[in-house]
Amino acid sequence: MSQATYAQVIGNPPAQLRPAEVVDRYLPKSREDAMMMAIREHPAVTAAGFDVDVASTNIRVAEGALLPSASVQGSASRSRDNDPSLSTFATDQASIVASVTAPIYDGGTAASQTRAAKEVTAQSRLVLDRVRNQARTAAVSAWVANEGAKIAVSASESEVKAATVALQGVQREAAGGQRTTVDVLNSQADLIQAKARLIGALRDRVIASYTLLSAVGHLDVKTLSLNTPDYLPEVHYHQVRDAWHGLRTPSGR
Repeated sequence: MSQATYAQVIGNPPAQLRPAEVVDRYLPKSREDAMMMAIREHPAVTAAGFDVDVASTNIRVAEGALLPSASVQGSASRSRDNDPSLSTFATDQASIVASVTAPIYDGGTAASQTRAAKEVTAQSRLVLDRVRNQARTAAVSAWVANEGAKIAVSASESEVKAATVALQGVQREAAGGQRTTVDVLNSQADLIQAKARLIGALRDRVIASYTLLSAVGHLDVKTLSLNTPDYLPEVHYHQVRDAWHGLRTPSGR
């Protein structure tokens, strides 16, 4: 089941598996640093900031409907006639027409669109504040969970050491005839359970570190130095910006 889930998520069957490692070297050093990184660098905050920029630009676009507009049109033509009976053999015509249009009354359409754009901008700013607060809260929660996971690992390690010492004592007492085989088996079971809890704590510790890295907005292939291509939107833009027609993608599909 686990191997099938791995293949579904990764795309390849598991091979050369090894224990997961924490990513503490990429994590902020304090809770305050985590909050600042989250509200400045989290992708959701960045996207909300771009939405505010777009909404602000739409205000200027709506206000542009209230400004005058100018247009210039030019045309030129030349005709030739080979009939010798005609007095005119060639005709050249050229014209240039310039026009200026100024809005006088549009029924309040442009003004209403401008007011609507301003309201949308105010709404976008509120969304940005909400996203920042959510990112800050998620960063603090992830920081606390990561610190708690560290304490849980330390406690589990101490429990394993104590269970190991207890098992050794029971084994020596059993060798001296003061304990039974059942006592030794019970002590071994306690040690196994302690090791199982340690493994679970280590797993939770790894997940908590990645969760914190995601909360501050740095869970990406660049930060982790993964050997996989990253999506760069500007690359696709430069590939298609000069394509005036055609349905084929840059990859040839």
